[in-house]
Amino acid sequence: MTGTDEAAPRSVPRATRWFVFGFLFAFFVCAAFRLEAWPLTGFRIFSKMRHEIQRTWVAATVAPTGRESTLWFGDLPRAYQDFYLVMPRFRRLPRAKERAICEAWLSAARRLRPSAMALRIYRMDRSVLPEPNGRRPRPLWREVEYACT
Repeated sequence: MTGTDEAAPRSVPRATRWFVFGFLFAFFVCAAFRLEAWPLTGFRIFSKMRHEIQRTWVAATVAPTGRESTLWFGDLPRAYQDFYLVMPRFRRLPRAKERAICEAWLSAARRLRPSAMALRIYRMDRSVLPEPNGRRPRPLWREVEYACT
């Protein structure tokens, strides 16, 4: 025997190899098809080009007086917090599904604001650059995308 005894390398268990291969396969599928399936990601947050003008959606509840209040979906139960995921493809949904979704959001909003008479969803463009005075930039353009009562 020589002065250095090296232990024979241990083999990696078969289940561990299958898990690693499966995870890497799922990781690459999510990246290739731009899927966001936590904890896997398509890396859109890093690879999507950003512009100084951003299109977004805002929901507002309407009181009986006509006054609007922004509806923050983070204040609603978790099941209703998919607003920003649904809105980019909202207009491609069947009319009945659009209506059902809007009514579900309005119903949830009424738990926070019982006097809410309607829900208006606005599509708007806004600048993401800060104003020189440090204030939030005002919307550049706003249009009602959908409304339900």
